[in-house]
Amino acid sequence: MYQDINLFTQSPDFDKLWFNASSFITRYKLPEMLITNSRIIPLGNFYAQINLIDWVQNPANCSNPRDGNIIVAEMANYLLPEELTGSRLTYFQNILLGNFSLVNWQSEWDNYISTSNSSTIKPQLEKLFKALLFSQEYQCV
Repeated sequence: MYQDINLFTQSPDFDKLWFNASSFITRYKLPEMLITNSRIIPLGNFYAQINLIDWVQNPANCSNPRDGNIIVAEMANYLLPEELTGSRLTYFQNILLGNFSLVNWQSEWDNYISTSNSSTIKPQLEKLFKALLFSQEYQCV
């Protein structure tokens, strides 16, 4: 049995056999499903949801949620196989911040901490999460 498995992981491209029309569609649906708690179709009645605010607030995941650049770098570090640099890092930072500056992000985060109103930061974190999981870097994992 193990010999058969090895045939699917040998070069030149057999490690990419999992990447087909069915898996591609599911991989693109995954971020939305995790954010909205939708049914993950191939797994039947299995439901999963990610709370991005809780994830960012956890010091084991994000060392400083008040800093948008740190959120992007550390979330990307968890989701992508290689560290983001240069224009790709800037691209994802712009997705998180949207029309905010880094100072505005800090203010919005502080506002969330004091009021528990996530109406400003939650959509931005969701946009970043989706962008990372839709990225070419993630798709090649």
